[in-house]
Amino acid sequence: MPQLNKLADGSARDCSGICEIARSLLTAPHPLPGPTGEDDQLHYAARGLVAILPIDDQAVWWCRVIAVLATGNVPVLVDAETRVREVFSGLSEQVFYATKRQVSELFANRHLRLVICGAEDSVAEWSKQKLAQLDGSIVPYLSVVDHHQLVRLLLQEKVISIDTTAAGGNAT
Repeated sequence: MPQLNKLADGSARDCSGICEIARSLLTAPHPLPGPTGEDDQLHYAARGLVAILPIDDQAVWWCRVIAVLATGNVPVLVDAETRVREVFSGLSEQVFYATKRQVSELFANRHLRLVICGAEDSVAEWSKQKLAQLDGSIVPYLSVVDHHQLVRLLLQEKVISIDTTAAGGNAT
């Protein structure tokens, strides 16, 4: 993630905290309270393929891209400019691109797990309608501006419960 930290530090808005939050959530299990004889832990994992739609505020857009990458997800950048492609060509992370004409195909992709858009604009309205027309699983549609909240929404929670009591009851 050093490359992402460098990219985050160079963005117009401070995105540097995004990588640290993602790292803290992804690296270690988080203990949960549970009954005696049970070890409960919360783990976070990436969702998968995430579409990022274009927005006017480039600083917010960059922070969203960094959040998607920092959480281990794979971004699909819709209508990304040439300079954006040049920036990501040097990164080891996997990044996909789509044009506005390809959005319908992208939304129909069964591997798509999340769509991040701007607030209420024409692209957001059009894309909501396209998603609503699709059959299959529901794809969450986010217009979150708080980057710390976005990091958590980009991750799926997995709880693991382990029975730590002796098999067969009380072993005395």
